[in-house]
Amino acid sequence: MSTNFIKKAINLLGSQTLLAKEVGVSQPAIHKWLHGSNLVSPRFVLLIEQATEGKVTRYELRPDIYPVEQNYNKALNNENQANT
Repeated sequence: MSTNFIKKAINLLGSQTLLAKEVGVSQPAIHKWLHGSNLVSPRFVLLIEQATEGKVTRYELRPDIYPVEQNYNKALNNENQANT
């Protein structure tokens, strides 16, 4: 569930307020994401990934809109093998 990864991002940045400042939203928005009231929009998913230096990924936050990393890497490897 993505709320666990929001919690991880908060812990990495230090607080809901610091995460909010880093990604350009209000602290109440972070609270809503943390408690599952709202989904994180794709725009902010990428900013959270960047703010956490990839320790929280887009795949973890919104698997419904971003391909699973493992499948993406597998497809990329298959494409690279086909081109050699």
